[in-house]
Amino acid sequence: CTQAGAAEWLRDTGLDLDANGFIAVQPTLESTNVHGVFAAGDCAAVLEHPRPKAGVFAVRQGPPLANNLRHALLGEALEPFTPQSVFMGLIGTGDGSCIASRGPLAIEGAWLWELKDWIDRVFMAQYSELLPDMDGGAADQPAEVARNLGEDALETLAHASMRCGGCGAKVGA
Repeated sequence: CTQAGAAEWLRDTGLDLDANGFIAVQPTLESTNVHGVFAAGDCAAVLEHPRPKAGVFAVRQGPPLANNLRHALLGEALEPFTPQSVFMGLIGTGDGSCIASRGPLAIEGAWLWELKDWIDRVFMAQYSELLPDMDGGAADQPAEVARNLGEDALETLAHASMRCGGCGAKVGA
């Protein structure tokens, strides 16, 4: 697994950082020193569960992050998240091949690039082609979190477009 480097601007945020310069977070993905600030993925370091910087960890932090953001906005207790400890890494070599590793084992081959490309494309399709139908019903009602913020927030949200295109780290080949 290749390692990421922390962005230099994180040093100026006032947030606690780990020894490598990543935002120090609790298992709830909340900052260790600033209540209500959350971080996940490659910019964060879960101090109680150190893991390498790999997409699988960033992707798996998404649902617990979303749940804890809702909990925080509703004044509810946050839920800790424990990431998996073993994973398969797929790293493209830039020449149409790929290296796969899991624990101490590693293999290389062009067929692994095909596998990695397929996995990435299926993942990205979740954020473009495979989005759920949002016509009618309860989906048209504002979420509880938004309703709790009041009419001004609801009015602002009614005119906001969705800006997320999925995880920026996953770009189709």
